[in-house]
Amino acid sequence: MTGQKFGELIVISRADNLMDRVAWNCLCDCGNPNYVITRGSDLTRGRTKTCGHIQNKDHTKLNNSRKNDITFGRISRIYHNMKQRCLNSNHRQFQDYGGRGIMICKEWLGGNGLDNFYQWSINNGYSQNLTIDRINVNKGYSPSNCRWATKEIQGNNKTLNIQLKISNSDI
Repeated sequence: MTGQKFGELIVISRADNLMDRVAWNCLCDCGNPNYVITRGSDLTRGRTKTCGHIQNKDHTKLNNSRKNDITFGRISRIYHNMKQRCLNSNHRQFQDYGGRGIMICKEWLGGNGLDNFYQWSINNGYSQNLTIDRINVNKGYSPSNCRWATKEIQGNNKTLNIQLKISNSDI
């Protein structure tokens, strides 16, 4: 895809995968010097067309320095995916989240929800190689029940896992 143009984005090089999907570094025609990292499928399907310089209703409150920030973009995608899993009954994973009562705290919803989630993320160990993880898988998304974790840690923290305790006398 290197060299191809999608909307106003030109693909520069391959990036690290995003959520296990092939991702690409892109530059926007608007002159913004920051790379846009996006999934290939978002480019080919027309979901990502610019760096975000054209404000839409979801980002009108964001200041110019943050709306084009790569970290903010990834955190924003994680936030919106979290909301879809919990609140959209048509989402493919709804039955595993909202369908079983997993909700999002009031602090992370509403008009300042994304900003609050972003600030919490930056102040609580966010890194490009980590994903959002609920410490107690039976409780909702909130600052007290979430952390940024590796995929390995998340894999060990699933509802399908069975934990066995072996006492020393059994060995």
